[in-house]
Amino acid sequence: MKYQISSKGSAAKPTDTEFKQIKWIEKETDLPTLIEYLEKGHTYRANMDNTLNDGHKTLVSTQVVMIDVDGKHNPPTLSQFLEQTQLIPTFYYETFSSQNGERYRLGYMLNKEIKSKAEYNAIAHIIVERTGCLNKEMVDSVSFSALQNIAGTNKPVINNSIAYNKSDFDRLIDAYLPKVEVCRRFDIKLSYEEYDTMCDFLAVEGTFESFINHHPIDKELLKESVPDDEDETFYYWTDYK
Repeated sequence: MKYQISSKGSAAKPTDTEFKQIKWIEKETDLPTLIEYLEKGHTYRANMDNTLNDGHKTLVSTQVVMIDVDGKHNPPTLSQFLEQTQLIPTFYYETFSSQNGERYRLGYMLNKEIKSKAEYNAIAHIIVERTGCLNKEMVDSVSFSALQNIAGTNKPVINNSIAYNKSDFDRLIDAYLPKVEVCRRFDIKLSYEEYDTMCDFLAVEGTFESFINHHPIDKELLKESVPDDEDETFYYWTDYK
């Protein structure tokens, strides 16, 4: 799997200044190697379009969804979570500052890559709900961000060697994606067809693949109408007659 890792490990949680000074290295390794990095206090993040600390970053891919439990809103301790959960994590560990299992991270590895922030957000919500003993108030909000930096630990990282099928989450994902809303209606004449047509102009936030799999769209019309949008907002012409 592909990801980025800090060039140096740490014996304690990095300060805000140290986080900002991290030098990121691109890696493509197996899971045991990633776990070795985490146990040595390295900081992890998904595969990005660059290795810069500042400025715009775009998710390229990730196979790991990280859930951060930081002791707020009375979550189960790590030992309680492991007894109660209905969704066993691929790997887990207590954070640098955890004393009695009150702060921990759960890693869920998928067999295929996630390639959009919206998809990551949706799958993270599904994972939290499927544990049966956590809710979104109990986990840090960074758990739902594909662009988060995940500090390693000075404690053991336990590897359960489980990889989940991404397709199991794909079947549930639409309920967690932003809904499509019609912004306005107007006439457009298609250059390759000799007729006028009425279209809906849709502003869609979500994954390209999810939308086209569930909405019949003329592929030529779609190709003419979708801009290259860096903030992952896609625009479609559809519902034409």
